[in-house]
Amino acid sequence: MNMPRFFLAKFVPDLLRMEPKNIGVVVWLDGQVGARFLGEDQPPTGTTRPPRRLRVATPAVYDQWIRYWRHQLQQPFVTRNTDGFTAARESADFLDVLASKSKPACMLVNGGVVREEISANRLDSVVQDLFETLVLQDGDRKADYAHGEAEMLRHATPKALARSHLREREGFHEKYDWLCLVNGVQRTLKVDFVLKPNFGAAPPVALFQHVLLAKQASVMSTAFMFERATTENSVPREKCAALVFVSESDLARRELRDPLDLIRSYGALVNLSDMPRAVEQLVEIAT
Repeated sequence: MNMPRFFLAKFVPDLLRMEPKNIGVVVWLDGQVGARFLGEDQPPTGTTRPPRRLRVATPAVYDQWIRYWRHQLQQPFVTRNTDGFTAARESADFLDVLASKSKPACMLVNGGVVREEISANRLDSVVQDLFETLVLQDGDRKADYAHGEAEMLRHATPKALARSHLREREGFHEKYDWLCLVNGVQRTLKVDFVLKPNFGAAPPVALFQHVLLAKQASVMSTAFMFERATTENSVPREKCAALVFVSESDLARRELRDPLDLIRSYGALVNLSDMPRAVEQLVEIAT
């Protein structure tokens, strides 16, 4: 076991002001390299969304630098431009040589060593700890969680629909424009999924709506929809299903308690992180 070396990735939004912002960490340990950069999908997919606080004038340039660093970190060696010196990934000089390729707007800066002996199988946790300590700010954490929540929900929904055979049921509609009563006036509400076997004036048999718990607008609009559905449009409360994705550990997060309680007060909560239970609920709601 050795002490990992780490470098900070910095981005300078305005070269006149020269106020570098920490946007990532790169860690080297016994020939293994781990990294995380602000705005990347997790796990990395090649897509970056720099947070607004960075005031990135040209997101494409930011994205190109992240892609460049990612590409270089996957190489077996890197070569310094000034003198041709080459460092293999196994060498402790690997990150120093990579840092030599920095430009004024985007740079890697030596951050030192982690003052603790770490085994190679803990590299990812070291990267995450340094990223949270040196890069993330409170607003980033919320945005990071919101984006991850949306991705998990997007991936889990098709599986849940397939396993519950919901799409095969009579009257299944996706992205449905529901003409309903809202405060006594007919309005159109957009519903992610509905079961509505007939096309007459009868209300849907069941509503299924994605809810992003980290986004207040998503929570409030769904609560409003369910409240109108049950009070003015004769849809039973237990047939109004909020589709969420929240892990067991996140269920205890203080900032998620209020939105979870609000949704539960107006309809059924279907947590797609527990797929077997979610499928059971969907079948029950659709029956």
